[in-house]
Order: sequence, then C-alpha cells, then structure tokens
Amino acid sequence: MSDFINKEENEKKNIYSYDIEKRVIAKMMEEGSAGLNADLAINWVKSDYFFDTTFRELFNIMYILRSEGKPVDILTVRNEILNRSTNPEVKKQLKGDVEAAEFYKNLTEYSAFSSDLKSDCDILYDKYLTRTIKNKCEEVIKKCYDSSLDSETILTETQSEFFNLAQNRDNIDFADGKVVMRELLERINAAAQTPDGITGIRTGLNQLDKKTSGLQKGNLIILAARPSIGKTTLALNIAYNTSKKGNKVAFFSLEMSALELYGKLLSMDASISTEKIRSGKFNDNDWQLVLGGGDVKEGSISRVITPNIKVNDTARSPIDIKNKCLKLKSENNLDLVVIDYLQLMNDNSKKFNSRYEEVSSNSRSLKLLAKELNVPIIALSQVSRNADGTEPRLSDLRESGAIEQDADIVMFLHDENKAMGSKAARMDIPKEKLKLIIAKHRNGETGSIDLHFSAQTSRFADWQGG
Repeated sequence: MSDFINKEENEKKNIYSYDIEKRVIAKMMEEGSAGLNADLAINWVKSDYFFDTTFRELFNIMYILRSEGKPVDILTVRNEILNRSTNPEVKKQLKGDVEAAEFYKNLTEYSAFSSDLKSDCDILYDKYLTRTIKNKCEEVIKKCYDSSLDSETILTETQSEFFNLAQNRDNIDFADGKVVMRELLERINAAAQTPDGITGIRTGLNQLDKKTSGLQKGNLIILAARPSIGKTTLALNIAYNTSKKGNKVAFFSLEMSALELYGKLLSMDASISTEKIRSGKFNDNDWQLVLGGGDVKEGSISRVITPNIKVNDTARSPIDIKNKCLKLKSENNLDLVVIDYLQLMNDNSKKFNSRYEEVSSNSRSLKLLAKELNVPIIALSQVSRNADGTEPRLSDLRESGAIEQDADIVMFLHDENKAMGSKAARMDIPKEKLKLIIAKHRNGETGSIDLHFSAQTSRFADWQGG
C-alpha cells in the first residue's frame, strides 16, 4: 500500500507517517459520523498532504462523493474507486469482496484510536510541510549550480518562498467564500465599533484619514509632487505620527541620507527650525527641547530615536527593499513601508528596453510586495515637467502609466503659491497652505484636502483656516 517498502525507516526521516495517513482516512469513513468526519477533514487538508498514493486516491474519491452529497461508506467508496480510479494498485486492493473486507478491517482498527481528527490532520499537514521544505531546499541547491542566477536572486527567491510557507500555511488556489465572508463581517463589525470609521493605520492627518479610512493593509499608495514641494517631509510626518501610535515603520530613503531625515524628525518634534539644526546655532531653550532638562522632562531625541521607525538609506533595488522588509515582517516588526522615491529604484537583476519598462516593473513589484507583506506601502513619485504651473493629474506621473494602474491610492501634493506665482498672492492664498489631491482611490472617494505646512519646522497638520 505504501510507496515506501520500509515504512519504519522512512518515518524516521520525519517526512511521512503511514499510521497518521491511514488514521485520517479511517476516521473519514467511520460508521456513525454520517459524513461529518469526511467533511471536517476535507476542510482541513488537501490530497497533496498524503504521501501514500492509495490514501491520496481514497481522499480524492471521498472529496468527490461529499461534493455530490453522497455517503462515504466502504461500499460506495469501493464502487467509485473501481469506476473512476486509474491506479491499478488501488483497484487491486478493493477488487474482490475478500480484499475489500480485509482492507476495511484494517482501516477500522485505526479508526478505533481515540486521537482527535483535527490533531491527526495537523500532524498530516506538518509532515507535508516538512516534505515541501525538503523539496525546496533541493531546488535551492540546483539553483546554486545555475550560472545564469546570481547569489542575490537566489537568496531573494528562497527567502520569499520560505516566507510564504510560514505566512500562508493554508494557502489555496481560490478564495473560500465562507472564510472571506467571515473576514468581511469581522471588518464591518470592527468598523462599526470604531466611532470615526477609521479601520486602517492613522496618519495623524484627520481629514486624510476620513477620506481613506486610514492606510489599509496590502495597499500601494502613491504620493507624488514636483521637486521641493514637500513630499518627503509629508511622508516622514505620516511615518512619525503613526509610529507614535505603536506602529512599526520602515522608511527607505533613496535620495536623502539618514542624517538628513533624522534632522527633519528632530525639527518637527522639537519645533526647531531646520536652519538651526544645520547651523548648530542653538540657544539654551533649544538644547532643553532637544536633550531635556529644566522644565522639559523628555527631550526630542529620546522620542525621535524610537525603535518604531527604522530608516534605511542604502537599499536601491526592489530585491534589497524586499529582503529587508521580509526580515522585519518575520520579526513582527513591520506595519508600514515608505519608499522615497520610486524613480530612484534601480533593478539590476533584469534587463529593460527602456526607463519606462523599469519604472513599470518597480511599481508592480511594490504592489505585489504590499500584498505579500499585508501592509500599506507609501511610494513617493515625481511628476513630469508638463505639470509645472498647473494642478497635477494622473497623466503627469513620471516615466510610467503603470503607476496609476498598480496604485490603490494616488495623491498629489500641490503648492498653489509656487504653481500660480504672483497670481496666488493676488488671490491671497496663504504660503503655508498646501493642497493634497486624492486623484485615485480604488475603494473610496476622491477629492482634495488642505494642509498646513511649516517649512521651517518640517511639520504638516490639518488646515484650520478658511
């Protein structure tokens, strides 16, 4: 019956248990369960979990019978095996009445065990997972001898595959409607329990949170603007605000150094101008705000160096970013990813015919990464020069139309003063007033909100004026 001649020897290898597989099948066919055991097992395991081909065949037949509302007694199962099975070894064991009776007797001996069906199914899956790990390790060894693959590619692919094994233990090809609906109802209930309806990560900007219901897991959010408008500072504000709520943030800076970013964080927390931080011209009060002391119980430095924000200024490729995110996620240390900015990502592992293709590939990789990590990713982006002097539109996203397709949300930070020049002064538009335009929102409304921006202290807040 077994694919292994010496089952005791192979059980020692920890990749297969003949007894467990036999016991699960026996309990599925157990008299008096009215098919309930079979239904439960079908929900918990798949045919691939069985190593023994006979047991795998029996499971598949019972799966078909239960899907048709038929019983799974020995007689019905035997008839289906003889009619449908293409495995001569399985048919041989059930062909005659004597053989079928002996087969069923052996099964019923195992069903008499008092072990829990769910526990047996868990062990069955564990053995399957062990075999899967073994097979993947063998595939990795083969890749190591493939001259077309470099070590970085092998490492990334391996890390991703094993991460998926750990995170998606019950991954299936199609969504189970019952499971998805249960999750949906849980989300609806959670939203109902939240007075303001914010179900995602809060950004610290109330008007933005109302529009988006917070940053949602698995979403790719594009934050775009012309140079020197403040998109990095806005992203850093969001990262810092959410970190103070206990969320773990990874901030990848491909443009500014970690030193510059922490200077901005210190400026926004202590309300000290960035010019003072660059020049070092602190007065006594500034030092107290930064270091603490006197009337200041806690200095800004102790808040800014929170472990909830991790800044990386060395990663450049999607592979580098993905590796570091996977490591943080495996340590339960990741709730939000920020990447500054998309057009500076450089994928050396692939060959592209154009810059458009590369940016499109990077955009798609970030969307897939957001889904894989199940966290929101904010990716900053440039807009084309064509947008100078006008309010930016989706068509202004630079170097790739795929960015718009991949993104769940596209936001443009717009400075009407810079765009309109002297006309803005005549219209009396405050210099500290910026507009955040939500041009695309896959699951909600679009529109715009006004923000207050203090360039001196790198701080964004909700606009309180008229």
